[in-house]
Amino acid sequence: MKSHFRLILAATFGLAALVSCTDVPSPVDPAAAHSARGGTSGPTVARTDPTGSPRGLTLDVRVFGSGFDAGTTVRLGLDGSPSPNVTTNSTRFVSSKELVANVTISSGAEPSLYDVIVTTGGGKGGIGTEIFEIIGLEDLGALSTTLSPWAVGMALNTTAEPADVVVVGSSARGCCEHYYPFSWTAGTGMRALQADAGVTAAWPFGVSNNGIVVGVLANVPSRAFWALEGGTTNELPVLTGSVSSEANGITSNGSAIVGSNSILRPGSSDTTTHLVVWRNRTSAPDSIGPGTADGISDNLTIIGGSLYGVTVWTHDGTKWVASALPGPASRATGISRDGSRIVGYVATGTGNVALLWRRVGTGWERIELPAITTTTTKKRPFDSSPSYMAMGVNNAGVAVGVNGSSAVLWYPDGSSYRARLMPESNRFGGSWAQAINDNNQVTGRVKPASGGWHAVLWTLP
Repeated sequence: MKSHFRLILAATFGLAALVSCTDVPSPVDPAAAHSARGGTSGPTVARTDPTGSPRGLTLDVRVFGSGFDAGTTVRLGLDGSPSPNVTTNSTRFVSSKELVANVTISSGAEPSLYDVIVTTGGGKGGIGTEIFEIIGLEDLGALSTTLSPWAVGMALNTTAEPADVVVVGSSARGCCEHYYPFSWTAGTGMRALQADAGVTAAWPFGVSNNGIVVGVLANVPSRAFWALEGGTTNELPVLTGSVSSEANGITSNGSAIVGSNSILRPGSSDTTTHLVVWRNRTSAPDSIGPGTADGISDNLTIIGGSLYGVTVWTHDGTKWVASALPGPASRATGISRDGSRIVGYVATGTGNVALLWRRVGTGWERIELPAITTTTTKKRPFDSSPSYMAMGVNNAGVAVGVNGSSAVLWYPDGSSYRARLMPESNRFGGSWAQAINDNNQVTGRVKPASGGWHAVLWTLP
């Protein structure tokens, strides 16, 4: 029987080689936030092209509206005031309806939706409110820069200061057969977690707010591990008779780790997979019963699979209670820290469809998330594949995942959801969003023009 984590990775990344709490604000959609202001006697600002940019770049921004003259200038600002972290180098007059501003966005600019402020040569002003998005996108790179570098961010924690976030993931070194676990912080950069000699692959699947990393040492048999951020991997204890184990999630405070142990059946070479919870890192776990795990929330809601299908386990104070999530569904892939939302997907005849379940009373409401149907973007053709999956969700209900070969973001819009490409995802040859925290930071991977894949950290407004 193939291990659960190998099935996860194969379904997630198509890696054939691997298969042999508090409310937080939602990111704002620029189109929804758009409001052009300006009196009839002054200029108006309607939109820009591009609609946003990462920090640390100098670029031309086309500004469209009306009432411009040859002396009109453009500034970017917040709350109607020009930002000192965005410099307008020049403004070129094209017509009364178009300007081209050359701007430099410093690396210290706040990720947010910016106003576009125009002032004519005669002193009349107009503002396009929150129509240009400055994106906090950081290329985390890979452990190896030789041959074809490959890395993906798999999980990240929620820290009091967003700048202190810890990202964990896996990166190939030298060739795609050896995947090393890594942790990344702004202060240390990417560094490998140290594993025993002979470990050729390891995948972190969770990190607590106090820097405890959990995952799988992927040798055969697989072994669940824990490590401190930047430290050495340690095997987690297992149930008696276990021949393989995995750790698939951890609570914010590190007090509970969820995973599985596979135990040989008496008189057989087959195994039974038990869903397990470690209450500490030095004792054998508690067995919840047959099943596999995909995540755990801070209120000890567990998601995974069982004979029920896609399953959620809750604790009533004395025992664990399992129930099937409303279907049809194929897999649950992520759960919010407060346990109020779950994401996943269902396989159909034409591809996967992203799902979100929302807690309603004592039950769950199943929502099919929308696909992105735009067929082109300004940077490159958009892969409008009918297959799309949701991979992570935060307490505010903001979900992330992939649509075709592009990272995608879903955000609540009243009782429904809207979809958009992750900021600047179409600037790369491919992208994937894997996890989101409660500071609206997202990790995953992007495919730069130089080749390979790099782990990435987005910071949303």
